[in-house]
Amino acid sequence: METNYFLYDRVIMPRGMFAKFVPEESGVYRITSRHESKEGVDAWIFDENRNVLLTYQMDERNYNDSNNVSMIYYMEAGKEYFIDIAFWDVYETGYIYYDIEFLGAEKDIFTLASPGPFTYDSDATGENMYHVIAGGIKAVLGADGYYYHDLGKDANGNQLYGSLIYADFTGVTSLFSNPIVSVPSYNADGTPELDANGNPVIIKGIIDLNGFDFGKSESDLEIIAYLKQHDNDVEATDQYLKELWGDTYETYAEIYQIEDIFEGIYHGKGGDL
Repeated sequence: METNYFLYDRVIMPRGMFAKFVPEESGVYRITSRHESKEGVDAWIFDENRNVLLTYQMDERNYNDSNNVSMIYYMEAGKEYFIDIAFWDVYETGYIYYDIEFLGAEKDIFTLASPGPFTYDSDATGENMYHVIAGGIKAVLGADGYYYHDLGKDANGNQLYGSLIYADFTGVTSLFSNPIVSVPSYNADGTPELDANGNPVIIKGIIDLNGFDFGKSESDLEIIAYLKQHDNDVEATDQYLKELWGDTYETYAEIYQIEDIFEGIYHGKGGDL
């Protein structure tokens, strides 16, 4: 079996070297690297005119090797493609091995799309953050009620839709003090934490705490929290708010629309996720 590799024995600028690949079958291919570098590598796929088709962004959600690259791209049979994998440090020397795998006629992949400094990937422990998304893609609401990658409009002004956007509640984030989904609590030695009755202690997630309930406004959620504090007793909650707000009670009662909330009518702008 032929071994694919790049050998760097000197500094090469512009970065890297080209390796030609001509697929025998049209479809989706995965290109992965294997190397011993501690700094890692970068990678690109170019067309026959040396125009870049794909720049490795380390954003494939289900590929967990943070030190190697995985590039997935649809390639047409008989066309020339050029692969370039280079050490992140241009002064590093050594071998970079790579594999090309045919995945099939099509392939669904999950990539990181959310913008902001609170989108992370981590290792299995959840302690070592190795990937921060500082950019993101623009989303657009489709006619079916789902959000898609906004690809802009065509020459006739028609909206172009890209991939479907999913909310990922399995990743680690420092934005919330609670986990996104409810999870068991563990002791420092890794054993499950138990309550006085011997039942597992569960840490409530943001979803169970209504953190993603867009059918309720922030004002709704605040009044609902007061209701829960008073065992959902409307009269006791109303009396508490009168004491809390004092002379401004009538004003705040109208702003918060507390009569609606007491009757289970809420004021969010969207449905639950």
